[in-house]
Amino acid sequence: MAPLNGSGKALKTPVLEPDAGMGRMERRRLSVWQRRLSWLSWILIVTGLLLILTPALQTGYSMLVQARLRAALEQEMAGADGEAGDPQAAGSAAVGGLVGLADRVFDTIDPIFSRAEDDPALAGEGVPGLPTREILAGPARIIIEKADVDAVVVDGTTVRHLRRGPGFYREGSLPNLGGNVAIAGHRTTYGAWFRHLDRLEPGDLIQLVYKGQMYNYEVQWVRVIAHNDWSVIDPTGEHVLTLTTCHPPGSSAYRLAVRARFVGTSELPRGGIQ
Repeated sequence: MAPLNGSGKALKTPVLEPDAGMGRMERRRLSVWQRRLSWLSWILIVTGLLLILTPALQTGYSMLVQARLRAALEQEMAGADGEAGDPQAAGSAAVGGLVGLADRVFDTIDPIFSRAEDDPALAGEGVPGLPTREILAGPARIIIEKADVDAVVVDGTTVRHLRRGPGFYREGSLPNLGGNVAIAGHRTTYGAWFRHLDRLEPGDLIQLVYKGQMYNYEVQWVRVIAHNDWSVIDPTGEHVLTLTTCHPPGSSAYRLAVRARFVGTSELPRGGIQ
């Protein structure tokens, strides 16, 4: 029952605001903490979305670049007598505008959301003790039916190169030069072109389209090697092809290497390869 005043009327109980008993300093501190919690919530939401979306963004980026590289390769192959033009043409066609912007974005977010050591397919800026070739590679295409591989090969194995597709080691040779032609590729990110290299067995066919010719290779062996074993891309006296990727998928513990011997060239079908 509400208390009565002198005239017998009930007294009104004042309604206090939740912070009515707080001083100005306390209210200011509460407001600051509320803002901080709000910002923290947004940061956690954005971070979670990036973690979820990054694999899809990586795949979408690689598919976009591969489409542009494929168009550049087809234009190159349509040249007179299959002669290669500017070796930088395919790369220049693919890198620019939206792709160039995406490169800069991935340069920023990859160290945060993608651990590079989990996919050590690349040699980085160079393999110790091995010189790099001065001849630049033109556009090429690798086809491995058994491993579901069909991709344009870029010239280099840096982080940016392997975002775009499998890459020729610049410490290795090129198909028309003989020797050890070495190619690296991601297994779990950016298209995961070499995801199924472990399906290969001796005798399986690997094909490289380069300068108007189809170079055919027959798998000799598939081996798990140490993550820092670069001997597989050393120069060789015979014409071979070497592929490398991480092993097991998503781990930096080892690398998977495939060695194939050159068995000859064949003419490209009229109208190119579909």
